[in-house]
Amino acid sequence: MTFFTGCTHATGDEGASKLDSGMRSMAVSRPDSVVGVLVRIRPPLDEARRDSLRTAGLLLETQAGGVLTGTLRAGSALAVARLSFVERLELARQLPVHRSTS
Repeated sequence: MTFFTGCTHATGDEGASKLDSGMRSMAVSRPDSVVGVLVRIRPPLDEARRDSLRTAGLLLETQAGGVLTGTLRAGSALAVARLSFVERLELARQLPVHRSTS
């Protein structure tokens, strides 16, 4: 079993440092949950990199430059974060929609 903490020196796992705290928590507490994520990469996103992301467990949904959205099982987050071109992986958050009442 893998435990994630804020410090990665003990495990020597650079991938864990790329996960935000919400994603680290979800990977440990609910590894089988399918979650939405934001992934920041170093472009370009070529076919080989798409294949690497897919193999690691990411179902890619959208891309805008070096920012990707997708879904994965929380327990796969570390495998995605360990890819050399991945800079950051965050648990997606819903933003409230503010509608004008005027």
